[in-house]
Parts: sequence; structure tokens; C-alpha cells
Amino acid sequence: MPVLPSFEQLKNKLITKNNEPENIVNEAIETENTVLQTNTKLDENTISKLLQEYALQRKAEDKMLEFMVFQDRPFDVSENTILLKFGNEMEQNQFNALKNEFNVHIKSKLGFLPKIDTLVEQILEKKQLYSSSDKYNHLKELFPEIEELKRRLGLELDM
Repeated sequence: MPVLPSFEQLKNKLITKNNEPENIVNEAIETENTVLQTNTKLDENTISKLLQEYALQRKAEDKMLEFMVFQDRPFDVSENTILLKFGNEMEQNQFNALKNEFNVHIKSKLGFLPKIDTLVEQILEKKQLYSSSDKYNHLKELFPEIEELKRRLGLELDM
């Protein structure tokens, strides 16, 4: 017949087991802090390469819509944060759908997960200059001296 442990032995075992999860959690937090402290410097080259690499990976998998979300994406980097800029909310929503996969990619490459924020910036389209008068007026705005040159040289605008 097996020998049963005494109450004192059970009590000591229980105390030891209760401390183990706390120690494991503390070790995990210390390890994560160490990784964050050693890798907190993000630079634009690294992030640019990661975005490009992820975009090409998506393209290789024939996921062109996802490729377009990451291809040549403007961004800013500060301390431990990446700010991705989108031209409209649809692009931002597409990114949000892929964010978990992207986070896994970033974490595997950097060893830690930086904060990723998004921003929708309205991109202003330039007015297209089609006619000669449109082009002339645009240049006149940029270089007011053109009007004086036109007058001195006796030139006329073909319209």
C-alpha cells in the first residue's frame, strides 16, 4: 500500500506550487522587458524593408489586394511606434483585416511587437493641365516673371 504524504508535506508542496506561477510570470515579464529594451530602436530603413518584404510575400501568394495595401505604404517611425498612413478608409479597413498576420510577421523579424497606429490622410489630387492656357497660367503662378518676358519678347499665346 502506498504511503500517503503528511499534512506538512502537502502544505509545503502547495506553497511551492503557488509560488511557481508567480515566478514564471515574473520571468516572462523580465524577458519581455529585456527584449523590448534591447530592440526599442526602430528606424525607417528596417520598417521599410519589413513592409516591402511582407508585400512581396503577399504578391508571391497571389494576394494582390493585400499586396497593394502594403506596397509603398507611407509611414512614420517614433520610439516604439509605427504610424502607417492610408489614403482612404477602405485601405485602412483592409489593413485592419490583415493586422494580426502582419503583427506576427513583424514580431518574428524584430523579436518584439511595436505599437502600430494607422492614420487616414486625404490625398489631394493635382489639377490636370490640358490646354495651353492652363499650362501657361500655372507657370505664371509659379514664375510671375514669365508675364514680363512674354511682354518684352512680344510673344503671344496660342489658344
